[in-house]
Amino acid sequence: GCLLASAPRMNRLVLRHSDHFFGNRRSIHLWLTWHDYRNANLMILLAYVLLGHPDWRGAEISIKAAFPYSEVDAQTARLNQMIVEGRLPIAAKNLQIIPTDDRVDFDALVEKASSTADLVILGFTEDRLREKGADLLLRHPSLQDVLFVSAEDTIFIDLDQAIVRRGFLERGDRIVISFAHPIKAGASVNLLKLHQVG
Repeated sequence: GCLLASAPRMNRLVLRHSDHFFGNRRSIHLWLTWHDYRNANLMILLAYVLLGHPDWRGAEISIKAAFPYSEVDAQTARLNQMIVEGRLPIAAKNLQIIPTDDRVDFDALVEKASSTADLVILGFTEDRLREKGADLLLRHPSLQDVLFVSAEDTIFIDLDQAIVRRGFLERGDRIVISFAHPIKAGASVNLLKLHQVG
């Protein structure tokens, strides 16, 4: 089914759920890796869509980003800059960078860090699905409920690109952004940011 969905270049979501039924709906762990970075924006957006549902009110998103040792500094700086610029809508305290390489048992790493999460969101690629088959979706058996995500479309979180592309504003325009920080469903506005589109 997933391979068929890749033919028309569709985004694919596969939910593997257990008797846990999302538990208390308080924690969402999202795993980013260097293998499937293309999925990151869709994974983040899906997590925030869930936070908007009343059943997930008060839940927190934790992003676990596993990168090779050689890329940790550059990727940490990149993700922190995205947070500062508002392109990655999470609190810095909810981002954990995990140095890794081919010698680290990634499955054990994920299971140790996320075995108590109510939902874990993992990315996958078509190539990995072809290589591993259905076993790819059976990985991490000790996790409760898992949403596997494969993005075929480019998903933009970058607000600047989207509003300039659609002609709402021009580069250099100044706007005021208001939001609740940390971002949670039902929270009131407590932060104003003057932003220059660029």
